[in-house]
Amino acid sequence: MSTSIEKQVELSKSFGGIKSWYGLRARPCHIGATPKGQSARFTKEQGVELFPNLKDINNIRYGAICYPEILTDDVIASYEIIPLDKDRGIELGASTELEDKELKEAITNTLACTLNDPQNAFVFLELEQNGQHELIKAFKKTSIFIERLEDKSTFELALKCFRSITTDDVVTELTRIKKSSAIAALTT
Repeated sequence: MSTSIEKQVELSKSFGGIKSWYGLRARPCHIGATPKGQSARFTKEQGVELFPNLKDINNIRYGAICYPEILTDDVIASYEIIPLDKDRGIELGASTELEDKELKEAITNTLACTLNDPQNAFVFLELEQNGQHELIKAFKKTSIFIERLEDKSTFELALKCFRSITTDDVVTELTRIKKSSAIAALTT
């Protein structure tokens, strides 16, 4: 990110802070065209630098603005602005297919590792009989679930991904882990 944009972001933080970002898709920033109280506005070119992973560049057609508070859904809808996720450089709630696949693999691996208890010789049988219940119990032990109040957006994304994971996905990963452990034990 260029130093001029970094300076503008830092300056915005001193003018009430930056708690939320919005793309200007429908109209430029003018009196009455955007909600009052923004702490900064950025051009389309600056927006491209701030949000490099946008699915649709037109979501910042007229730039981006930030506010010291999160705007209500009614305000967002009435001004036709697009909520943005600054940390990921993308539209809020959006994700790329690669991110979804990587997250699903990571959560599947975490669930399998959580279920991979050497003391439980019946883990596969439990998964076969009570699959979804066992997955939910394992998910509740993950750091994503435990820290869900601290990072709600990550938790919501992880929960959405968790719902797409099947018992078969976890059994496949658990089998891979157990085979790797067995091979490692034989080679040492």
